[in-house]
Amino acid sequence: MSFTVFLGNLPTWVTADDIKQWLAAEDLVADAVKVIRNHETQESKGFAFVEAPTNDEMQSIIRRFDRAPLEDRLLRANPAQPPKGKDAPRGAAPMQQQAAAPSAIRTEQRPDRKKPALFYPSYFQSVIIGLRRAFGHTMKYCWLGCLLVGSLLFAGTQDSDLNVNRRYTVDTVIVAGKGWQTNVSDQQSDRLSPGLRKDLAALIGQKLNPGILDGLAARLKKELSAREVSHHVLRGDTPEHVRVEFEVMPARTAIDATVTKFLYDSKQGWSGAGAVGFTTHQNTFLFGLASDGDTLNERFAGISARYENKHLGTDRVGLRFQFESYHEQWNQNTLNALAAQPNQTSDAYRTRQNFQPTATITLAKPLTLEIGVGFENFQNQYPAAHTESANALISTLRYHQRLLESEYQQDVDAGYSLRAATKLLGTNFVYTSHLVGLHYRMAHGKHQLMEQVQIGAIGGRAPLSDRFVAGNSYYLRGWNKYDIDPIGGNRLVHNSVEYRYGPFQAFYDTGAVWDSGQPVTPRHSVGVGFKESIFSLALAFPVKSGHVEPVVMIGMIY
Repeated sequence: MSFTVFLGNLPTWVTADDIKQWLAAEDLVADAVKVIRNHETQESKGFAFVEAPTNDEMQSIIRRFDRAPLEDRLLRANPAQPPKGKDAPRGAAPMQQQAAAPSAIRTEQRPDRKKPALFYPSYFQSVIIGLRRAFGHTMKYCWLGCLLVGSLLFAGTQDSDLNVNRRYTVDTVIVAGKGWQTNVSDQQSDRLSPGLRKDLAALIGQKLNPGILDGLAARLKKELSAREVSHHVLRGDTPEHVRVEFEVMPARTAIDATVTKFLYDSKQGWSGAGAVGFTTHQNTFLFGLASDGDTLNERFAGISARYENKHLGTDRVGLRFQFESYHEQWNQNTLNALAAQPNQTSDAYRTRQNFQPTATITLAKPLTLEIGVGFENFQNQYPAAHTESANALISTLRYHQRLLESEYQQDVDAGYSLRAATKLLGTNFVYTSHLVGLHYRMAHGKHQLMEQVQIGAIGGRAPLSDRFVAGNSYYLRGWNKYDIDPIGGNRLVHNSVEYRYGPFQAFYDTGAVWDSGQPVTPRHSVGVGFKESIFSLALAFPVKSGHVEPVVMIGMIY
């Protein structure tokens, strides 16, 4: 008895070895696998025959592969039907019998009443007869269309674990648009937000999951204001590996609105920011609103506007103009500290405006340089209304590299930022600010281990908005920034270690903020929570002697 499975709707690149590997991955057994090819061109005809040793094994193969998605199609698997009639060769291999097309089919053949009745119901016998007539005749394409419609009508649900795509490992992720292309594993691109780029890079080394690809395509479409984003799965350079390419179709004019920050801290309250804008060709215009009591020692609320061109003649050069205008609200602890330490920094200003043109240059694949000028004005109310400025040269160098020669996925990000306010720019504050950051990430399956280190130093007298702050959602999570230093400091050291398993996270922060010449007080905090993409929910515990005061932090940060 023959236990042969017909496996159809295969891509032309699939070989018998590929099918054998699929079977082995599912602990299935086949005596033989044959891909049917054109005798002249040797190109696959898109179907194959798998001969199983038993009926149970044949049914298992059908259950695993019937309607399993592969690339842009659904596979078909059903029992192969040998040709009927007295002229069928006895003892021939079932696959050979099925592959050979009958030379003639008599349409008026009377059934043999002595033969046992078929097990299949009458309507299914018609399908079998139609199948035999379809191959080798002009009805083939009609039959395929009917088969597809019938499968959609009668097919049941199937566990996603049976997806053939899950047998493949992603080794490369490419995002490409009109005139540009980014390999997320080794290129730092300003077109993608850090969070989205990291989620795209996290695909590498993982099993292919079409559902995740659909979600990332939707995020790309929203972030890039694209008309459409599609994804394609291509063969990789090594067996069982694939390359994922996201193709971005730009919109001629796209309007988008997004929330860039939404955060609640049980000690410091709410913070939020959002923007609405439109993109036409390579030009992006954004207009935003913000009320932020988290980032700095003051709560600032106001508007912002930005123009950006990420393709200034070449993909390596981008241009951005940023304008901000905010009103300030001050905590009483900050006002008391300013009165106790005059001339340490600026006075408590009433409003703050900033205009900042910058250019971004991709020096090489791992290196990006950002240079610009910041023109910042402060309107003070006391002791008399007057305006001060902090005009500075700005430079930021970023480095990103993925370590390929490793069993685990490892990413290294580093950056150095310099802000130098000089009298040449007509500034009231003269200072230089240095900030060095290093981020390391190692991933294996659902496990992720991350470490971040930041070191900063300011020389000279900097305004309050440019001093270092800890005790927020970035540094020393769980601490109250007004308890640490209500006016910030000119020195910063911070280290954060975080472990994630899927959405679960646990972290440990340690660091200090102080002024040069003052004693250093190291602080520590620990926390647990959940983090999925930009959303996070954490319970942070500042490590203090005598008592524990947990702080709830919930929100979205891009």
